[in-house]
Amino acid sequence: METSAVYMEPKIKTYGLNEALDLSFFQIEFNASRMAQMGLCLTALDDLNAHHGADRIHFEWALIQCAGRKRHHMGLLFKNRWSSAIRAHFQTHAPADDQKSLRVTSPVEALYFHGPHFGDRHGIADAAFQALKENEIDLIGAGCSGSSVYLLFPENGLKKARPVMGALFETPT
Repeated sequence: METSAVYMEPKIKTYGLNEALDLSFFQIEFNASRMAQMGLCLTALDDLNAHHGADRIHFEWALIQCAGRKRHHMGLLFKNRWSSAIRAHFQTHAPADDQKSLRVTSPVEALYFHGPHFGDRHGIADAAFQALKENEIDLIGAGCSGSSVYLLFPENGLKKARPVMGALFETPT
């Protein structure tokens, strides 16, 4: 016999709701056989830093998912001020067949949070998605792990989402 425990608090606790504003969301779909080439393209982003000094280019968030048979979809979130340099980088370094699928949404905003019991409790992301749906708040991307939830909104989306998430989740005071 196997026993498992689930932790369920009346209001889901977090370590706080964090915001990131003025971001660009890069999305590209590519053939799975070109994963190594796409990895080299991402590694070469560091070459851009030679021209940016202390303001080092890096991604804020990355997500890769299967997008069908032998295809992958990658989403990368960068500070908006680097958008034109990164777009040019992808246009010269990404495999030519995949460059056509590059889409950039800018500006976007992110809300992310982590919690003390996220690994032991189910339904955290679902609670967030339900609250956003019930309040008719647009969501353009999301990523979840065992202890974190990341929500991506169009520009000015945080104005509506922040109070809804603040009412749903307990945050330290």
